[in-house]
Amino acid sequence: MEQSTNSHSLNIIEENGLPAPSEPEQLTKADIESGTLLVMGRSHKQAIHTQWPEADVRLLSEYAGESTADVPDPYGGTAARYEEVFLHLKKYIDKFNW
Repeated sequence: MEQSTNSHSLNIIEENGLPAPSEPEQLTKADIESGTLLVMGRSHKQAIHTQWPEADVRLLSEYAGESTADVPDPYGGTAARYEEVFLHLKKYIDKFNW
C-alpha cells in the first residue's frame, strides 16, 4: 500500500480486508461522463459542480437513501476519528442497491 495513505486508514483497510488504495488522481471530464460521482461532503459536491455543472454528483448519504448529511473528514485526526468515519462510510455503502 502507498506510503501517502494515512497510517490510520491503512490500519482500517488491513483490519477489514479491504483492497489497497490507488494513487489519487485529478478528476477529469471522462470521469464525470462515466457515471455518478459519490462524495463525502457538500463542499466536494459544490467544487465539482463549479467546474462541471452537468456532473451527476451525489452525497454518499443521499445515494444511500438517507438525509443529505456530510461525512466528516478525518484528516489529521486520531485513530478513533478515522474509525468513526469508516463506520459512517460503511453504514452508507452497505445500503447501496448494488
